[in-house]
Amino acid sequence: MKRGDIQSRTINVMRIILVVYVVMIHSYSGTRGVIDTGQYPVYKATAFFLSLEISQIAVPAFFFISGYLFFFGANTYREKLKNRTRTLVVPYIFWNTLIIAAYLILENIPALTPLFRGEAISYRIPALLREYWDGGSWDNGNGTPIVHQFWYIRNLIILSAISPAIAFCIKKIGWLFPAALMAIWLFSPGQAFSVESAAFFSAGACFSIHGKDFMSFFVRMRTASYVIYPVLLVLNTIMRENHYLLPMDRIGFIAGTIFTFNLIGQSIEKGTIRGSAALSGVSFFIFAMHDPMLTFVKRAAIKLSTAPLSDTFVTSLYFLAPAITIGICIVTHILLRRYFPRFTKVITGR
Repeated sequence: MKRGDIQSRTINVMRIILVVYVVMIHSYSGTRGVIDTGQYPVYKATAFFLSLEISQIAVPAFFFISGYLFFFGANTYREKLKNRTRTLVVPYIFWNTLIIAAYLILENIPALTPLFRGEAISYRIPALLREYWDGGSWDNGNGTPIVHQFWYIRNLIILSAISPAIAFCIKKIGWLFPAALMAIWLFSPGQAFSVESAAFFSAGACFSIHGKDFMSFFVRMRTASYVIYPVLLVLNTIMRENHYLLPMDRIGFIAGTIFTFNLIGQSIEKGTIRGSAALSGVSFFIFAMHDPMLTFVKRAAIKLSTAPLSDTFVTSLYFLAPAITIGICIVTHILLRRYFPRFTKVITGR
């Protein structure tokens, strides 16, 4: 199998894995205010390890892939923007509008309000428009639209629009550009959505602009990544409570991204797994649909539970709620693709 084919298949498999990681992140963050993690040591250890360490490679890897694919091929800037309007802007508007409409109906029913965000959505036009952008709180770029995970799409739209400036910087100073952004990201406090987006998008763009196959580059670091990442994973998990080091944690995310690409690529080389472009549609659908459904499932389960919350219950729910949510998303996507194929293509970015 040719290296380019392995890379293409690896990207397709990575998409679905990264989407599952995103769901696991939200399985922790979506009910952080409902569950006091300090009372449940097993849940806390499990959620910290899976959601705050392993799954945190999802966003950097997604931006890396997006940067690579945006500059891949010989399309003009205008053609790329036209394409991104179909694949990003249209789904962005659709899903946010859908959830705003749902919230306007459901969150204004007092009995259901606590199962969503805990507060009814405003009917005022300016407030509704802000829900499409940052929910009323920009928070230095860390604010999210009403469909929280779509901050990634929002930032990707912005990066696509300013892509000529990114390409100019890469052509002038090469790898120093994403390296400098990475360095800033390593020491940026909080979630640092903006610099993280630009850093990894630019890193992926570098490979495309310079005509390089990134899997060939990652393979050279395969053995090192198989050793370094597990070590950083354990250290960062142990130190999260007492001696948390942000730069070391984020270096772990970079190592984890390289580790995962190598692991999937090697599995494809051996024929253990296969990568299909058909995964792209269902992965985007899960990405778009899972939240706030996941939050609703978890909060409903907690509210309907007759027994006091226990470590076993909240830990089990941490895994069961994502499984139920993903299952519902897959079944819904299959039905929509069968009966409304054109509509499904539009809402999943074709």
